[in-house]
Amino acid sequence: MSVTLAQFSEWIDVHGMPKDAAATHTSKRAGGAANARGIYFQASATAYVCLRMLQGKPVSWFKDLCAEAPVAVMPESGGPGDDIRIEFSNGITAEVQVKKGLKARKLLWEVLNALALAIHQGKLAYGILVVDPETSKAIRRDLADAIVRVSEGREVSWKGDIGCWKEQLESANIPIQSVCERIRIQIFHGTEENCSQVEHAIDALGLLLSPGHDPRHAWNTLHYAVERKTGSPGRMTSDSLVDMFTREGFALNSTRCSAALHAQYRGWVEKNHSTFSLPGRGRRLPLHSRLPMVVCRYEHRTRHGEDVQTVVKRYRAGAEGKRSSKKFDIDWLARFKRQAVIVAGPGIGKSMALTVLAHRYCVDGYFVLFVKLKQVVKTLSTGLTFKSALIDTAIGSSVLSREAFLLIDPRRWVLLADGLDECGYERDSIARELELFVSGHSGMRAVITTRVVGYETDQLKEWEHYEIIPPAKDDGPANLATLMKAVAGDDRTQEECERIANAQLHKSPASEAISTSPQLLGMSACLLLKYDQLPESRTALYIQFLRLYDQLPSTLSVENKRVAHTVLNALGWCLRQKTAVEREELEARCIEELMFVSGFAEYDAAIRVDTALSHWEKLGLIEVLRHSNTELLTFTHLSFAEFLAARHLLAQQTRLLGEVVYDPQWQEVLGYAVELGMASSLFDYLLARHEEGDPEALYQALLWCSKPGAAASEALYEQLIQASLAVLDSPTSLPESLHFKVGHGLCEIGPKASRFLMPWVNRHLESSDAALKLVAWSIASQCAFALPETLPPRLVFSELLGIYGKPFDIQEILSKRVWHENFLLQYIALLTLNACAQEEREAFSNDLLADGRLRKSDAFRLQLYKFRYEHGIREKTTRRELTLRDSFPGQRPSPEVIERYRAFKRRVERLLAGAFCTGAVQKPIDAFPQFAAFFLATKIDGFDLHEAFEGDWPEDLHSLGLTFRDFARLQRLNLVELAAEAGEILRRLETDPKFSLFNELPRVDFDADDGVQNPGFQVGLEHAKHNFLRGSRKVMFIAALVLLKATLSERDVTELLYSAPDSALACACLLVEVKHPERAVQLLVRYLQDVDCKGAECILQSLVRLQAPPTATLEALAIGYLTDNNREAVASAIDVIQSWVEKGQFSRTQPIDRALAYWKDLPHICDQSDRDICSELKGLRAAMAEVG
Repeated sequence: MSVTLAQFSEWIDVHGMPKDAAATHTSKRAGGAANARGIYFQASATAYVCLRMLQGKPVSWFKDLCAEAPVAVMPESGGPGDDIRIEFSNGITAEVQVKKGLKARKLLWEVLNALALAIHQGKLAYGILVVDPETSKAIRRDLADAIVRVSEGREVSWKGDIGCWKEQLESANIPIQSVCERIRIQIFHGTEENCSQVEHAIDALGLLLSPGHDPRHAWNTLHYAVERKTGSPGRMTSDSLVDMFTREGFALNSTRCSAALHAQYRGWVEKNHSTFSLPGRGRRLPLHSRLPMVVCRYEHRTRHGEDVQTVVKRYRAGAEGKRSSKKFDIDWLARFKRQAVIVAGPGIGKSMALTVLAHRYCVDGYFVLFVKLKQVVKTLSTGLTFKSALIDTAIGSSVLSREAFLLIDPRRWVLLADGLDECGYERDSIARELELFVSGHSGMRAVITTRVVGYETDQLKEWEHYEIIPPAKDDGPANLATLMKAVAGDDRTQEECERIANAQLHKSPASEAISTSPQLLGMSACLLLKYDQLPESRTALYIQFLRLYDQLPSTLSVENKRVAHTVLNALGWCLRQKTAVEREELEARCIEELMFVSGFAEYDAAIRVDTALSHWEKLGLIEVLRHSNTELLTFTHLSFAEFLAARHLLAQQTRLLGEVVYDPQWQEVLGYAVELGMASSLFDYLLARHEEGDPEALYQALLWCSKPGAAASEALYEQLIQASLAVLDSPTSLPESLHFKVGHGLCEIGPKASRFLMPWVNRHLESSDAALKLVAWSIASQCAFALPETLPPRLVFSELLGIYGKPFDIQEILSKRVWHENFLLQYIALLTLNACAQEEREAFSNDLLADGRLRKSDAFRLQLYKFRYEHGIREKTTRRELTLRDSFPGQRPSPEVIERYRAFKRRVERLLAGAFCTGAVQKPIDAFPQFAAFFLATKIDGFDLHEAFEGDWPEDLHSLGLTFRDFARLQRLNLVELAAEAGEILRRLETDPKFSLFNELPRVDFDADDGVQNPGFQVGLEHAKHNFLRGSRKVMFIAALVLLKATLSERDVTELLYSAPDSALACACLLVEVKHPERAVQLLVRYLQDVDCKGAECILQSLVRLQAPPTATLEALAIGYLTDNNREAVASAIDVIQSWVEKGQFSRTQPIDRALAYWKDLPHICDQSDRDICSELKGLRAAMAEVG
């Protein structure tokens, strides 16, 4: 039998009080302090508990109940104890009632019964009644002793108060011994007249203070702070007490006060992780100005035997292809899933992610162990155990010792370990030690980072794995503006930064590379603040990027810096030749290059290469990768390799140019080299090769000379063109393909050197040689030469198209030939189109698009469509057929409808926040991760609120809050943080009309808990039942999940089944199935007999799940439902009979035939499940025939 506090009060009113009890008692304010002395006594008791918490010692009132020290104190809790709520580190809670001069029995029973009921219902672990020495002897001694004797199972006289209380508890079916085991009455000497314990407390406080501070003044400060909390409830922790004393000018002795020591440690960690830096920027930036970071899930699997080239390629690819995956904000990693591994690509921010987490967890009161695992490996070599090496590395030079750290509750630990892949041969063993360390400290959190390369262990396979997603290209301007503003501070406005970022990224040739790389975004921000613009070529951009690295602090001399750049160039060249090379081989090749370039002896070159590589690795330009037993070097951004290889090629062109000049994979490097100043050397080399008979050299020279960044002299242009024209006019018979290739090259270079081409073109416009004519007309098109009126372009184009035009042949897909004549025809086509009269342009452009002989490149199509658009020619679109939807065009909701929806949403938000709020907001809240997890668990979103919360609002917010908090406990959410977030939500709803909680929820990774690990879960049963039966659809759903984990008698589930509204009937059936499976069939069948319900399909589906055997009663019910008006019930009845037929338990065909005849001429498609009743009845009949 469940009982409420109201029923207790009713019992007392009916049965009266003991004769010696006072007839009346003064009504009390919240907290029970009836006067100033009572308030003083209550504040003294609360201050005493706070002091014990600050000392890290148990409260003496719990000496035979709980040996834990308090972790939080809440004056005026509003709970059964009301005056003081105490939370312990093991998750249990106790409440304390403080009464001065207690004599009235009615008040005594109110206090003890409230505590007893809460303990019986599992809401409290312990209850304490604290009284002063002036309290009646019958209470402070006799009743207190009797409660202890009962709890220990000893004999006790059941006369007096203990007997009266036993009678009350037994009437409520509450066993007195189980209650007495958790309740005590304690005396506290804390009044102004009798203050011996207060004096002891003042002396104890003096031991916690630094020398020179008055302990009595400090006690009065604490006493006053508690009194203020009495009027305005709030949660107090050792951290908040340290902050309070610090604000009031008291210094705590960290050698004696662990809370002060802990605060100093967290402050040390927070300070070390509150800023970040950008390449080329000396001043560090506040962490809040960083770019947002998101992760997605990563499927970890070891790939045994994977070669180095493949793994490096996969590393380079990163998470670029996972932008559509479900994303989570980095800030809340391991908040709910406590063990995580971050796997990330180059330059994407693995260490930055841990910095963000370290700062966030410190601010939220956790103890962070931040380590570089490579350093832990070094510390292990001194002989320490893994635990000692890990903790010693993390605490470093902080005020905390290893021994002091180990005394902290592990549930408040957060391990952040960077660089598992950097542990070399120790990777697997370190991963195993990490797993053992974390699993050996229950409740702690851990996040490990690693590169893809080198993560080859299965030791952490049970941990959640994530991958950092690089910034999106579309977010590039906004991200760049954010970093610019962070660096500039007040020197630039946000609008100015956004304007510059948008304009510069739009025109930059490296826009995509910059936008998707945090490293390049940071360097671009520094460049823009210095020069207001980004270089317009990629070459100039990378020159500036490298200058930023050179501006960073360095111990290298000027000479060594020069050598470092030489080594860097050689490294770029080697990595461009082969992207994955063992470090030893790579260093050897760099040494060889340095010896050749600078003339160093091998020993000196080796030292300088080692120094240079260490320098660039420290600056973050290159990084070390480890795969299996192989160590590699690479650039954090691969495009640097191409640029640096070009610098090396420029310095060593005589030796290296011939190796790469025709290689397609080196054209990007050659492009950088040309822009760096190698154009003349390249042209000279290619012309020399041409003169030696190389047929490809001349075309390559023409193409390179046409590049925008290629700087060539007038003499070189003339020499190049004369050589080309000599080929075209050669008296020897040359293949047409060579003419077309050279002609194509001349078209590319033509705009730069048209004056050298005009005479030749004029001579060949009417050439009898069709090949030369095609070349001449195409050059005329590209150079915009004026043409004689006697030569109509359209006729010439038609002639040449007829000769050289050729429809696409599918067999040419595998051919490597470049059809240069197609490009030449496209040039002439555009010339002809521009020469057409206005009225001819649309028809001619249509002909060009339709003519299959003209093979059209993407660039040509783009120019063609641009021409049509500029001349008012609009594309004709085929009108699609109208659909049924087109007959009912959608309408945008009116402003009134939108405003009503917003008001309803804010109302729901206020309801949800109000259910969790306890008024205990102690710190600023900038995010709502606990609410985000709660919404994920309950599947509440901002789009179906009307359906989820329809109908009347619950009037009893207290009852709703108890059920919601039970559900949150079931999901292992943090009720304290939920309450704090709820208070901030309510504040913002009151002060900000535009605030919406659903728009502010962070993206957290949270999976609802099925409660399997909570076998003894205690809930507020009456409140859950009330909300299940009377709540909205979503409240009912939440209450049902709570009830599934509660202990329900057969009477409870029967009451819920018979009282459930139609919307809750399915959940009620599930409760019957789960809680009393052995009686579920009988209960459900009886319900079908007793109740004419509209949701019979829910009962019938439960019977299917329970595999209910056929009985005369159940057969009659199932057959009856075959012709019910509720088609969903009919479909479920078919399922019941089908289950019997499959087991050979049902063979009566007449009811099936009657049902078929009944539904023959009626609508027989189910509205919700879309099932066809007639078809399923026929199938059932056929199945019965097969069974025979």
